[in-house]
This record gives sequence, structure tokens and C-alpha cells, in this order.
Amino acid sequence: MRVLVVDDDPFMTEILRLYLLRAGHETDTAENGLAALRRLESAPYDVVITDAVMPGMSGFELCEAIRTGYPHIRIIGMTGQVNVNEFEKSGAHLFFRKPVPFQDLLRAMQGLFQTDSSAAL
Repeated sequence: MRVLVVDDDPFMTEILRLYLLRAGHETDTAENGLAALRRLESAPYDVVITDAVMPGMSGFELCEAIRTGYPHIRIIGMTGQVNVNEFEKSGAHLFFRKPVPFQDLLRAMQGLFQTDSSAAL
């Protein structure tokens, strides 16, 4: 899968990027929602993993933009600060509280292509 990780914490994006690369996924990163939209315009992605709270454009706003402009992309939200149910309202397919267990994230990514339902994990 081709994955875009969006988070304003460079440590978090790098950890997720390396983990996903090790698991065999092509992975890029973006530091906020606006940067993510620029990446989506220039390259195809299967999954976007986004944080909730970021400067410029929140993860919730990014989810809404992706659902409108790129409905084929699956979205996984993650947050440590706000109610994960906000991700459901904004169109994320799945959402996690941070820290996200990597094995759970991988299973969730695989499951997104077997079902199209939203669920909180």
C-alpha cells in the first residue's frame, strides 16, 4: 500500500514512516493538512494516517477534504488530545488514541480493504 502519514510532530511521523516501510508499505509524510493536500495532488495514495490537532488545517478538516476530493483513499485518524469520535463525524474510516500499537495499525490498514465500515479502536 502507498501511505501518507500526516502529523506536526516530526518524531511521530518518522517513527510511523520507518515502521510502515519496514512492513513493506511505500510511505511519505506531511507536517500538516495543507501539506498533505499538496502531496495528494501529486501522488496516488491508498491510506492517509492523520493526527487530529495540527496548525493550519486540523486532521478533521483534512478528513473532510479527502472524503470530498479523494473518496477512494482510506483514512485513519489518531489523537491523544481530543475525542476520537470527532474523526467519525469528519469521515475517517478508523481512528485510534495515541500511542497507536503498530500491530493494531497494520491490522486496521489491512481490514480497511476488506470492509468499508467505520470503527473506533
